[in-house]
Amino acid sequence: MRLHAPPPPKPRCFIISSYPHTLTHASRIHWCWQVVRFPLLVIFLVAAASGALVYPAITFRRTGGSTCLSPRNADSVHVLDDLPESGFGYGRVYPYAMLFVPRGGEEGSLLTHRENVTIAITNMTAAVKAMSNTPRYGINGLFYANDEVADTDTLELCLFACKDAPLNTSDPTCIACLPYLVAFKVYVTQSLNATWLRVVTASDPFDGNGTQWLRDVRRVATEVGDATGVDIHLAMGAGIGIDLADAIYASLPLAAGAMVATVFIILAASFRSLAIPIKAIITIAMTLSFVYGLSALVYQVL
Repeated sequence: MRLHAPPPPKPRCFIISSYPHTLTHASRIHWCWQVVRFPLLVIFLVAAASGALVYPAITFRRTGGSTCLSPRNADSVHVLDDLPESGFGYGRVYPYAMLFVPRGGEEGSLLTHRENVTIAITNMTAAVKAMSNTPRYGINGLFYANDEVADTDTLELCLFACKDAPLNTSDPTCIACLPYLVAFKVYVTQSLNATWLRVVTASDPFDGNGTQWLRDVRRVATEVGDATGVDIHLAMGAGIGIDLADAIYASLPLAAGAMVATVFIILAASFRSLAIPIKAIITIAMTLSFVYGLSALVYQVL
C-alpha cells in the first residue's frame, strides 16, 4: 500500500479559501498580502473619509438664512437678495411681534398698570436698540414710535375719551388723537389688557446673527418681565423655525441612544456575539457621518 505525504499547512490568510500549495511560507504570506491589500486600502480610505467628515457633520448649522427656505432659482430668493441693496433688509420681510401683557391680564390692565408697562417697554426697547442687529426706527407700536416711548398721559386721554370714536370724527380732541386711534386699533387689544410692538432686525433673522439676536432678546425679556410684572413674549419672525430646530436637536441624543441600544440588543440576541453589534454600530456611525458630513461640506462650506 502506497503512502501519500500530508498536504502542506494552510497559510494564515483567513479570508482566502483557495491558495497555492506549492509556495513557501514566506511566499504565501506575500501572496496573501497581495490579495488583501486593495480591500484594506479601501477600508482605510473609507474610514479616513468618514472620520474627516465628522467635524462638518457635528458643526452643521441649524439655520442658513431666508434663502434656504426656497429653491435657489425661485423668484422669492431673488427678491430677498435684492432687499439688502434697497436698504430694507431681510428683517422687514420677517418682523417680530413683541407682546406686553401685565400679569393678571384683567380688562384695562394696560392703563391700571401703565407705569409698569411704560417701564417694561422703556427698558426693553432700550436693550433691543443697543443690540447691533437692531436698526434705527426698527421698533414701532402704540407705546413706541419715532424711536421713542410715547407719552402715556396723552395715550390715556385719547383712549378714554376717543376709544370708540370713528376715524372720520369731527371732535377736536379726537382729531388730535387720530394717530393714536389708528395705532390703537392695530397694536392694542379691545379690552386694553395687552399691546405689542413691531420689531425688525437689520440682518436675516434666520442666519446666525438673527438666531443669537432672538436668544439675547428673550433673555432680556425674562429679566425685564420679572422686574416689572409684565409678561413679554416674542412671536412671528424666525422664532418658530428656531424653536423647532432647538426642540429637534435637544431630542437628538435620546434618539441616537435609543437607536444604538436597539441595534445592539437585537444583533446581540440574534447572533449571541458582542463583536457583531459593535461592528454594526461603527458601520452605521461611519455611514451617517459620511453622508451628513459631505452634505454639510457641500451645501454650507463649498
